[in-house]
Amino acid sequence: MKKAFTIIELLVAIAIIGILIGVVLVALNSAKDRARYSKALVDMQTIAAAASNYQAEKDVWPDDTNPGVMPHELRSQNFRGSLPISTTLPTPPCANMVYDWDNWCASGVPSCNDHTNVTRRVTLRFSDTYLPVGYFPIFSDVTNYGHFANGSDGIWGGPDIATIKSLSCSE
Repeated sequence: MKKAFTIIELLVAIAIIGILIGVVLVALNSAKDRARYSKALVDMQTIAAAASNYQAEKDVWPDDTNPGVMPHELRSQNFRGSLPISTTLPTPPCANMVYDWDNWCASGVPSCNDHTNVTRRVTLRFSDTYLPVGYFPIFSDVTNYGHFANGSDGIWGGPDIATIKSLSCSE
């Protein structure tokens, strides 16, 4: 008599294969999130380095810009540390995100080029709401600029990019 697999044995084998596929898909998504994070971190470091190079050479920081817009100072080929791109910031790791160069000073401060009550950073934001995903700090002295000091003010706060370690494309 020929021995064959029973339905129960086939169902158990299919269930085991399904569980293994599920584990592999979760690991793959986690690896994608870590790769997105790595790309964002490198892009943000590149933008920050260009801004720092500009400041070192010209003795002023690039002006603050709207999210997704490259500061015109960083487009210039008139300094050694300019970005290797002409008019746009690097492409973010997710289609629904934008990079944002932040150079804020507290109201009443005559210039954002001193080192008092200012925040300079590159922020990764969701493009539809501008909520922050994370930021790469360059310089911050916000002791008298309360709502930036603790990062608690919703739209402009957000975590330091180094603390998140992975990046999902959903809000």
